Amino acid sequence: MRAGKSVKISGYVDNAQGRENVEIEMNNRELKQVSTEPDGYYSTFIYPERTGDFELTAKTDQYRATRKLTVLPTVTVGNMKTPETVFQGDKIEVCADANSQKIPAVLLVVDGEIVESTTDRGTVCFDTVARKKGEVNYKVVGLARGERSSAEREVEVHEAKPEASSFPGQIASVESGRGIVKATIYNNNDVRTKYFVGINGLPSTWTSTTEKEVILQPGEEREVFFYLTPREEGEFNPRVTITSDSEIVHTERVPVEVGGTKNQRKLSLYERLKNVFL
Repeated sequence: MRAGKSVKISGYVDNAQGRENVEIEMNNRELKQVSTEPDGYYSTFIYPERTGDFELTAKTDQYRATRKLTVLPTVTVGNMKTPETVFQGDKIEVCADANSQKIPAVLLVVDGEIVESTTDRGTVCFDTVARKKGEVNYKVVGLARGERSSAEREVEVHEAKPEASSFPGQIASVESGRGIVKATIYNNNDVRTKYFVGINGLPSTWTSTTEKEVILQPGEEREVFFYLTPREEGEFNPRVTITSDSEIVHTERVPVEVGGTKNQRKLSLYERLKNVFL
């Protein structure tokens, strides 16, 4: 039986004369007394809290009966704590409360695989590294003499990659062509982050962008496009810059080579209207 669980003790007293007192002992220590029914039958319950091997005794003035009793420990695991979201390679702490009458074995299981173990009780913590990406199951398991208890949580593990990048490294544009620069922004922070995106080094009438301000949740990614429409030939070196909280996250020069004519090319009707209304 398990500690703290109820144990029913019952029996008959032979040749009982009315109601007789039966004394219940455990290892010669009196637990309680109970009276028999007129036919000699008695029953009661005890709740052992200590673990180990014990000798139960039921006795009257004339009779005595004994029986062996083994009380096994219980174990409970709960109050598990983990971060909700992390990035691959982050060190994380996984904690849970493991309670038992004896010191239990405690395991950390990640997606069904045992990664760490210890023997302890109370608040047990594991320091580990988030290696898998996606929704990962973290479980703390307690074991004590065949008893098992566990608690688990899902942790969102985001891919670890640079916060921002841009490509291609060079734009080659003909007289009437259009170049495109794509900036990829990835929030590898633990909090929602606002980014500002810009391109400098070209006349403002030569560039347009899909968005200048981007707000991303942790692990979220967004692509921002710059459209370049050069209006004269030459070599230019604009710079793409991405900032957050007034700090530069990424900056990169994007050489632009424009050939075809040294004279400013004539704008199409669509581009003239665009410059008027945008």
